[in-house]
Amino acid sequence: SKTWKKKDGTELSLRCVCMDSGGHFPDQVIRFCKEREERHIWPIKGRGGMDVPYLRNPTKNNRVGGELFTLGVDTGKNHVLARLKVLIKGPNYCHFPLDEAAGYDETYFKGLTAEKQVVRWKKGRPTTAWELKDPNYHRNEPLDCRDYALAALEIANPVLEDPDAETEMPVVQHPAGRRIVSGGIG
Repeated sequence: SKTWKKKDGTELSLRCVCMDSGGHFPDQVIRFCKEREERHIWPIKGRGGMDVPYLRNPTKNNRVGGELFTLGVDTGKNHVLARLKVLIKGPNYCHFPLDEAAGYDETYFKGLTAEKQVVRWKKGRPTTAWELKDPNYHRNEPLDCRDYALAALEIANPVLEDPDAETEMPVVQHPAGRRIVSGGIG
């Protein structure tokens, strides 16, 4: 429910939140989110596989009867890592604060890039999987959190506009003396 203010006074609030329900207490997570659906707090459940769509419509097929989104985690991780490669500010560019006190320090970025996609062969067929780059470093939470934040963005589906772009609609001029009555077949 909190709002934050930017330096220019613009207020920001959370439009959508995703909470992982894939742990030891999925029913409690779904129940918690169900009680907060009007605030757009949604439970998600990750599902592996390259053929799984990034985000599916929610289902109520669970013991609690709350809406639950299935998240294609392989597709999501691919989206996140592809966006990290965008170097020019614009669509899909990732903005990170320069102030390490905001939490974006070396440890964060190590966790964000902790996994890599590998191809393994099972029964003569290639399958893809995500593995830790360093088997001794298991902190991949920043990657998962970024994936969930991207899912929240997809669920909220906001109209993202460039605040510096002109907002006037171009005026369409019709030839004088002619009036369009119908666009149908005449």
